[in-house]
Amino acid sequence: MASALQTRLAVGSGREPNGMGVFLPCGPPRTNLATYITEFKRLADSGIRLYGYVHTLSDVATHTARPLSAVQADIAAWYGPGLAELLTGVFLDEVDPALSNAKAWDYYSQLAEADVYVRFEDYAADWAPGLGAGLRCDCAAQSSCAALLHGLAPAAAGAAATAAAVARIVSQADARSFSYVFVTDRVMPDPWDGLPSYFAALMDTVAPWQLSGDNFRPLLRSRPQVVDVDVDNVEQLLQQAAEVGVSRQDFKLICYFSAGTYEPARAAADLSQRQSMDPPFGEELWLSVDLDSTQQLLLEKVMIPRMQYAAARGCDGVELDNVDAYDNVPPASFKSVTPAQRPARGVTPQAQLAFNAALLDAAHGLGLSAGLKNALDLLGRSFADGRRVSDAYDWFLNERCWEFNECDAYGDNIGWPASVMAVEYCDSVRRFGAAGSQGVLRPDCVCPLANAFVGAAGNATLSHLIKTVDLQALGLDCRAYCAAPGVNCVPPAGGKVARCKEPKASEYDFRVWRGHE
Repeated sequence: MASALQTRLAVGSGREPNGMGVFLPCGPPRTNLATYITEFKRLADSGIRLYGYVHTLSDVATHTARPLSAVQADIAAWYGPGLAELLTGVFLDEVDPALSNAKAWDYYSQLAEADVYVRFEDYAADWAPGLGAGLRCDCAAQSSCAALLHGLAPAAAGAAATAAAVARIVSQADARSFSYVFVTDRVMPDPWDGLPSYFAALMDTVAPWQLSGDNFRPLLRSRPQVVDVDVDNVEQLLQQAAEVGVSRQDFKLICYFSAGTYEPARAAADLSQRQSMDPPFGEELWLSVDLDSTQQLLLEKVMIPRMQYAAARGCDGVELDNVDAYDNVPPASFKSVTPAQRPARGVTPQAQLAFNAALLDAAHGLGLSAGLKNALDLLGRSFADGRRVSDAYDWFLNERCWEFNECDAYGDNIGWPASVMAVEYCDSVRRFGAAGSQGVLRPDCVCPLANAFVGAAGNATLSHLIKTVDLQALGLDCRAYCAAPGVNCVPPAGGKVARCKEPKASEYDFRVWRGHE
């Protein structure tokens, strides 16, 4: 029987496999609420997304709907105190197009507008015939689609054959525009009360499909105002936008490339590898922007062609990454290099400013907006021609300013109505934090602080996203989080980001949030 899934937030997994979700059965808890909240929180803090279950039929056999007020009361109870902040959304089960006591459209339209529609829920043996009959996500312009298959027994040939069968179903679902899929070998009458015996193989197949960056449909259906995507993925994104009925005029398209490091996946003719610093530092090969001659060559042969490529594909602006080489490969970093580099090497703030000014002017010359990513030390400086850095860029992008208590730099230096887009990696503190201070940046703490951000003269605005350090994962938009029912986003008096870290010895593991890519 078809079902509708109303999601409030998009939440991903941390310690649990990517995409892991649980429907909390039997309706909202009416007694022992504190116990339920404790156990639900244990699940949520391990990265599992939770959906409150609500059934809509009082008698399945006669197609009789429950009283609308009873269903609405269950939904309200799920979003009550203590539960709302733990839920991803509500799962409306038993959605029946042939109600005997109400008009289905009138009844269900008063409950929710589904973000995800379970288009197929049936025996795995009926999947192939359904595809043959034209099964697909036929409401792609309105919502994402899910497929739930049960009764797919493990292959007699062994685990590899089973994994191949699961991968084939996932590939077929993807080809028919499904965004979610679940396959199990459990059988009726209740195939959903446990995990399939090949769960690991399923997650190995599904997780890359959801997070690979190749499927932009869920993001596009959320009707974003701004989309930031790798410049080489633009054509695929625009094709999928047309599929789901999203007009190109409905969003600004920002296109990413690195302007400061060698990117081996770019065009073979890219000369940047030959203009990188030797030896390489860290995991990235930084470009030689410390020399005037190299700067000019990089601009003419690499960066401007990339921008022209972006403009030709319809990008509105460019995200120029790694424009802070002065902070990663400064002259001091070469002191230990032997033999000594001649001429002396290393990027100074002055050299970086010269290169950044040329990048900015090239972008503007092609009709592209350009944002300054990170490089907070440059905000209070000026280019050689006297333009203030904080005034010259069209927008700003930051990673981890709350974690390092640096967000105020935008408020202190920007004196015009600028847009500051920020991302916090909620597991970065846990992975890379100093000993004794590892923890997690909690959205219930960070988002109120982000909402309270006020720029110079009250002008600049900050839009904050919380996601994992996995750059292919989605993230949670603080604006959506704070707008959700039952969520309090009033910042605490004197709130500091340091107080948003759960201590390493916390009973709970970290929560990883996903929103849009």
